[in-house]
Amino acid sequence: MHKKLSQKHLDAIQNDSAKDLFIRDTSLTGFGVKVTPKNYIVYFAEGRIKQGKTKRVTLGRYPSMDIHEAKSRARKALNLLRDGIDPLLLEKEQRDKLFASKAKEEALSVTLRDLMTSFFEARQLKSEPDYRKVLCSCFADWLDKPVRVISRQSVEQCYKRIAFKEGHKAQAAKAMRYLGSILTYGKAEIISGEPLILENPVDVLKEKRIDRSVKPKERYVEREQLFNLIRAFMTECTEDARDLLLLQLFTGFRDQESKTIRWTDLDFKEKTITITQNKSSRTHIIPMGKFLYALLKVREHRKVNKDYVFSNRDNSNHIGIVRKQVLKVTKKTGIEFSHHDLRRTFATLLEGELKVSESIISRLLNHSPKTVTGKHYIKSSASKYTSEANKLYDLIAADHDWTRDDGQGTGEGDWLTLAERDYEGYFVDGYERSLMNVLFSKSFIEMNKAKIDVDWKYIDDAMYVVDGVPWHYLDDPEAE
Repeated sequence: MHKKLSQKHLDAIQNDSAKDLFIRDTSLTGFGVKVTPKNYIVYFAEGRIKQGKTKRVTLGRYPSMDIHEAKSRARKALNLLRDGIDPLLLEKEQRDKLFASKAKEEALSVTLRDLMTSFFEARQLKSEPDYRKVLCSCFADWLDKPVRVISRQSVEQCYKRIAFKEGHKAQAAKAMRYLGSILTYGKAEIISGEPLILENPVDVLKEKRIDRSVKPKERYVEREQLFNLIRAFMTECTEDARDLLLLQLFTGFRDQESKTIRWTDLDFKEKTITITQNKSSRTHIIPMGKFLYALLKVREHRKVNKDYVFSNRDNSNHIGIVRKQVLKVTKKTGIEFSHHDLRRTFATLLEGELKVSESIISRLLNHSPKTVTGKHYIKSSASKYTSEANKLYDLIAADHDWTRDDGQGTGEGDWLTLAERDYEGYFVDGYERSLMNVLFSKSFIEMNKAKIDVDWKYIDDAMYVVDGVPWHYLDDPEAE
């Protein structure tokens, strides 16, 4: 059907059939309307592409679009057809281009902080706190910038500055390793069909073979330095920091492992400590030697947090950084050390002084077995290594007067006045000067009077007095 289409005519159109009704305009060739059986009116333009098939292009619907705008659009579409351009393909290309532009704009708005959040949500990393600490320290200026602005050149310059100019090569290598992991994750991230990043800029360090080698740390505390170190733990640190550092020295636990020990991880009956949240993701059980049993029993007696053995100041969580305490110890003794140095000291003493085999040391440190047999077949009980734990205590604590700073009884005097001086004449030589006594004697007497469940026989071998009578009986008039 052909008619001169107008607003008045469109208002009056009715389709009483069951098929679409096509009305072509007589005033503009190629322009028309389609009227559906439900009387929806749709504008269209149709024409033959140069040396091609006839194309019909939908322009819009009446009355949302008036007839004047529809004719204007029809003329543009018809002109394109005459020029051999398919308006439908052109519209699709323009739509895709706009979509890609918006996707690119969205991708450009994703910051490094946003990507970090997504990265950590996608996996459970025990090292997440260290990731955040290192990234926030080394890339503070980049966190709120779009990931796409992190260039190969900026990565190279940042690494060289931290590693070579500032002299923190190990930190720079770790920071770039962490950043590289997050940006590799970003390469797989698709934002509205657009890859977040096309390459990992950290790869420039590998491609240019920039030196990132870090010499393994070998620092540990010499046996001859241990007395001064532990004495400084006792005089310069808070009780919590002191006990934490002692625990690390006598177990080889990693810093975070020891800080997050819960009361439920302790089995005083079996005298074991179980670590489940560790680097290797394997349950790690070690024995409590007599010294650790005493230390942890005293802490249980003075418990201030229902969950953690070592709690923070307001007892709301586990203990945090004790860096200030470590610096005080270093200032007094001149001994520089880190938490991991204590772990290395633990292993070195076992191997060098006590001649413990490397395989046993590896198990005590919870290192990953290197063989199929070690991974799947060799299983060891924690109780097997109790003797090693006790020998280590004897090695470190023997032959020192722990009431004095020089360990030889020639210092300025006792730093702790013992309340039990009434029994001084009855003590076996060296008893009152032992490390365990200096640290815990007052608590032991309190615990004994309060009838606290303590396996006194387990620690009495280090605390005997005259004729083999357990020391704590001296303060108990009811004891037989």
